[in-house]
Amino acid sequence: MKLPVNYSFALLWGGLSVVSTQPFDAEYNALKSRYIVSLKAGVGGDALHGHIQWVQDVHRKRGLLQDDISGVEKTFDVGTFHAYSGSFDEETLLEIRGSDIVELVEPDTPVYPFGIVTQNQATWGLGAISQAEPVSINASLRNGFEYTYDENGGKGTFAYVVDSGVWVDNPDFEGRAELGYTVYPEIPFEDSSGHGTHVAGTIASKTWGVAKKAQVIAVKVIAPNQGVMSDFMEGFSWSVKNITETPGRAAVSVINMSLGRSTLRKQPTLAISEANIGTKGGPTNYAFNSLVHAASEQGVLSVIAAGNAAVDVSRVSPAGTARAITVAASAVNNTAWNFSNFGSGVDLYAPGVDIYSLSLEAGKDVALSGTSMASPHVAGLALYLKSLETGLETVDAITARILELCKRGTVQGVPGSTPNFLAFNGVGV
Repeated sequence: MKLPVNYSFALLWGGLSVVSTQPFDAEYNALKSRYIVSLKAGVGGDALHGHIQWVQDVHRKRGLLQDDISGVEKTFDVGTFHAYSGSFDEETLLEIRGSDIVELVEPDTPVYPFGIVTQNQATWGLGAISQAEPVSINASLRNGFEYTYDENGGKGTFAYVVDSGVWVDNPDFEGRAELGYTVYPEIPFEDSSGHGTHVAGTIASKTWGVAKKAQVIAVKVIAPNQGVMSDFMEGFSWSVKNITETPGRAAVSVINMSLGRSTLRKQPTLAISEANIGTKGGPTNYAFNSLVHAASEQGVLSVIAAGNAAVDVSRVSPAGTARAITVAASAVNNTAWNFSNFGSGVDLYAPGVDIYSLSLEAGKDVALSGTSMASPHVAGLALYLKSLETGLETVDAITARILELCKRGTVQGVPGSTPNFLAFNGVGV
């Protein structure tokens, strides 16, 4: 959690590639008429519903309610933040932009994996966050490190994993994982890539988890050849509402997000002139950053991977938002990972290279690298601490406690302006 607000976005899979080489031109072209519309702060209730009805009426009068230009499709409401997304032609969008209750119109762009790479070295992340001294790797040992922890860590807490889905029946979850929500009801609610399962395993699995007693709630927002920012926002919004509408849940929950959109990617062809869309604070996603901020104001903690593009985190979103814990990746030799994003918007480092966790095959683990793997170490640490200590119910309190426990000045090669803090559970000395 930072003092200045940085608005930006990057979808992070645990890969060594800086930028994915997958062709997405078709997806960009398909999204050329899709937008996210953020309303001004405090606009809600009758004004919100009236505005959306007005937009739909404009479409109907002009005969635009077609498959490719369908009007309003999704709405987002968290606290005082309200937005909607859909597909609109240029003339309708001009009218929307001219409304006195509209804050900003942005293109609804795809979110991506940065690639997944399997490694063959031992897991070390659990050892690193539970030992005061640096760990050193022994390539002949697959599971030869000590993790010092309280065996009740994570009990009574909940990890919302907003990702590719989770294989909730993996035996290593011991029945503590469940399906929460999918933005794709037309396809099976499962993890088709293994990314979400790996992330969830680092948070809460019996073998690889930081908080080994925590519950996992799977929220699926990306699928093969699918996944746009509005989908990501929909899954995040569902998580926030599920947390805030369940009595007592906010104090014992965390939302982990290891996905996003890099502003380094080619932007979609816009169906309207540049003058009719915009950004606030840089080439980032204002709507999603505002959504994360609103969730924090509701008492919901978000832990977000910093991104794998070796750029300042202020250029990615939602990782650059001030009201979240943003996690960069470190390697086993206590060095900053070369591809990890950096900058003052990062809160801390956590192990993110050669991290073993669960796969989509029972009894088989896989090692991945990336800030996607660093973030769940901190999400798990948040739940671990929440379950064992008092006074950590609020976003500010748990953030301060995590930063207080960090090992300081121990990560080598940290870029200037980036905090040199390394995640630590405070147990092993």
